[in-house]
Amino acid sequence: MASHNKNMDFYGLLIQGKLHDAVKYLQELDNKQIEIKRYYKVFKNRIFKNKTNNSLLNNVLNAYSNYYADYFWDGISEIDARNSLQDKLLEILKIVAVDDFEQCEELIGKIVEQQGYCFLGGMTGILYGPYIWKNTEKVIHEVEIPCAVQKVTINMMDGFISRSWLDFISFGKIGTGGWSSRDGELFCVRSSYKNKINTSAFQVSYLKHEAQHILDYQQYGKIDSIDLEYRAKLTELIYYPNLRLLNSFIKQSNDKDKKNTHSYASYLVVSNLSKKIFNEEYVNLWSRWNNKGKVVRKCSLKLLEEHNQFLDKYENSP
Repeated sequence: MASHNKNMDFYGLLIQGKLHDAVKYLQELDNKQIEIKRYYKVFKNRIFKNKTNNSLLNNVLNAYSNYYADYFWDGISEIDARNSLQDKLLEILKIVAVDDFEQCEELIGKIVEQQGYCFLGGMTGILYGPYIWKNTEKVIHEVEIPCAVQKVTINMMDGFISRSWLDFISFGKIGTGGWSSRDGELFCVRSSYKNKINTSAFQVSYLKHEAQHILDYQQYGKIDSIDLEYRAKLTELIYYPNLRLLNSFIKQSNDKDKKNTHSYASYLVVSNLSKKIFNEEYVNLWSRWNNKGKVVRKCSLKLLEEHNQFLDKYENSP
């Protein structure tokens, strides 16, 4: 359990985007010299390993790798790092200018797809970073969530060569396991759930989390990303069999940056549960949460119901 908690602390820092703090945390642990050297090699010395035998794809991946290093390691602002990324992508495209970065990424997506891969651009929380994969298989599930039984179509994706920034800065240890689209389909990184299909990691933290997103997309056209994540995390807690998930929310929570929607939503979940259970603003001392699994699940359901009422009023407002 101690080793698990240390990993959770480390991954929590990465989820918050605090790469230097995460590496400093590793330096305080024993037997982490290999990992520390790898971070300096990749982020300080900018030595990136080619993921394919396709030079064009490798150039695209290296451009994003430099963008991550600029932002997370060198502390360059996101907009300046993105401008540098755009310059590198324009060189690959062999064009001089575009209207904006979205157009640039759309053009990059097209040439990636010409190489036989699928491409999804855009921002994941605080940063841009594409998802690039080889194959997709559709499967159907019916998922019970608090307010519905949601039928979902899951696109099971394989052959990833890029899974955005969190996968990159964690060296593949953590990252987006999937997402939902507003048209009602789910996308799942199959390798993230290898041998875990019958576990809570897949059945709760993926299926129920994403099914809640789909229902919310259908019911609340005005909903924003923070509310989406807040509600999905509450749904997870309602069904999760133990408090390990809540502990991970505590580790990754951050109220300083609303652009990092997952970390900010985790903060809201922990804060609102703290108010319900302890009548305090925010309780992060884990010993106080021990043996409170039943009340956490009950209060999570109550918070979700209260949020339903809030969104109903908001949706119907002018």
